[in-house]
Amino acid sequence: MENELNRYLDNLGGGTSFRVEEVLKEGALETTELVWLIGRGGDETGPFVRKTIADHPGLGQAYRRLFDAQQRGQRFLYLPRVVDCREVAGSPTVVMEYVRGVTLAQLMESQGSSLELARGVFSFICDGASEMHERFSPPLIHRDLKPGNVMVSEGGVTLIDLGIARNFSEGAQADTCCFGTRSYAPPEQFGFGQTDVRSDVYALGLILFFCLTGRDPLPSDRDRIWRDPAVPEPLRQVIARAAAFDPAQRYGSAAELKSAFLDGLRALEGADGQASISAQAPPPQGVPWPAAGQSAAPTHAAAGRSVASDRGYAQPSATSARRAAAPVSSLKETDGSASAGRFWAGRSLAAGVLVDVLLALLAVFILYIVVDMSVNPSPGSSAYDDPLPMRFVENATIGLFVMILPLYLVADKRLLCRLSPLFRPLTMRQACLALAAGWIATLAVFMVVTIARRSIL
Repeated sequence: MENELNRYLDNLGGGTSFRVEEVLKEGALETTELVWLIGRGGDETGPFVRKTIADHPGLGQAYRRLFDAQQRGQRFLYLPRVVDCREVAGSPTVVMEYVRGVTLAQLMESQGSSLELARGVFSFICDGASEMHERFSPPLIHRDLKPGNVMVSEGGVTLIDLGIARNFSEGAQADTCCFGTRSYAPPEQFGFGQTDVRSDVYALGLILFFCLTGRDPLPSDRDRIWRDPAVPEPLRQVIARAAAFDPAQRYGSAAELKSAFLDGLRALEGADGQASISAQAPPPQGVPWPAAGQSAAPTHAAAGRSVASDRGYAQPSATSARRAAAPVSSLKETDGSASAGRFWAGRSLAAGVLVDVLLALLAVFILYIVVDMSVNPSPGSSAYDDPLPMRFVENATIGLFVMILPLYLVADKRLLCRLSPLFRPLTMRQACLALAAGWIATLAVFMVVTIARRSIL
């Protein structure tokens, strides 16, 4: 089945059999899209995330190593499932599972910072970094660990955006390229030496600071040795060592940092071992919650790929399906990324085409009414004595913005998307804005027509 899938993907013709639903992120080095894979019969499966990475030395290598490891049967708890990894037109292109949930940054916006939040997620994040460091030889170094690259859901924690991750190279004096988010990147990542697992330890320490304070670290925080009213002293000491300027003074691994973090929690709980911390506030909703002072065990199991034998294309992994099914009402998507066209996702293409035909016929009927009312106005109506252009503008505005625009927004645009990405479904926010703009335009036209009618009379 794997060979059948690979043969099918080889015939995709540079990705033309993917429907792009939404561009999630676009930059000089990487473009991230939400896509659906189109099967031979026209049906779709997904969603998937597709990343097109710039042809730059060192970029995208982590995805290739992850893909190769998963092809050999290895399963990872904290990394996304890679469906395909290849070069398209000279650029590395990666297709992977779409992880539902919110980023740690979005979770912070909705729930606020707290010690309880740190207890709920930080051990998982350390485990994810350990998975990258210990399951690969040489280790994979993420190099861009930050709240925006940690996905949190009721299915667990997933580390995303491995585009600038690199292999540790024994004996190298410095990284070839300097990338990363400055607030969370260690000094060696900007030309002061080669990054290794302790570089990710540095970023993990600052993520812990973020969980406790709800803000990105500043240079002034380092000057104060990470002292902040929201940071308990035992955990401040953990952050100070993890984020030491000299890599030799940091924890030697993410697992060692996790152990120190749990020791800090135990120190806060007191000598009697009672879980007094958890009594201060209820745990964050929808967040994996380890017992006080204990290791955070993953709540989602390793998942394999399933392939539809009757279609010959990849299905979302079990992990992705479980995340998709998990209720995330407490983890609201704060970026407005829910698509207005997602109703049609996974549904029969034939049904979508049938509905589109019916909507098109209804739109034609509306246009006929618009033309008829403009050319043959009813005697005695307010528009009867208006010039033809004025009647047409008035009727066409109602037909277009009030009647036809909503029909277009609910239509299945999968076939149109294949012709041009301009037809990709709008996000729910964009659809609401389009409707509001149409109604405002309608009111504006009616005001202009009313003023013109009074001036004529």
